[in-house]
Amino acid sequence: MQNIWVFIFLCLLASCNSKNTSTVQTEAPEAEIVQRVNWIDVDRYPKYGDCSMEDGRALQRECFETQLTAYLYNRVIKTDSLSKAPLYAVAQIRLEINEFGELKMLKLSEQEEIADRFPHIRATLEEGILALPKMEPARKKSKAVITTFRLALIFNID
Repeated sequence: MQNIWVFIFLCLLASCNSKNTSTVQTEAPEAEIVQRVNWIDVDRYPKYGDCSMEDGRALQRECFETQLTAYLYNRVIKTDSLSKAPLYAVAQIRLEINEFGELKMLKLSEQEEIADRFPHIRATLEEGILALPKMEPARKKSKAVITTFRLALIFNID
């Protein structure tokens, strides 16, 4: 009988010990979560160059896209040689800005005329993007977020 009580006592002791095991946190703290936000859903667009953050969202977006496009276009035009033949073509660039304000090119879709005229356009754009000064990231609810967007480079050479 005494052996049964010892056995029951050991079973209770073992069951109490298993209830005291620590739980593993399955969710990351909110501060560590970096959201991916749609380009049109950000509260504040990334800041690059002389763009003012005091302007409304539409002006922030226009300034950012205009300045970035001008920089990348000038980078391609100045580094690649041009022939005198006229050209009207569009290159679409898909870009991502991370929560640290670093820009990277995800995809480049260019027309055949651009690829023929500027054979090194991809490398030139990637180098230009790497040479950009760090910019302020987009924000949603005052937190830095990752966002992707498309930018059109229009080649209109007469």
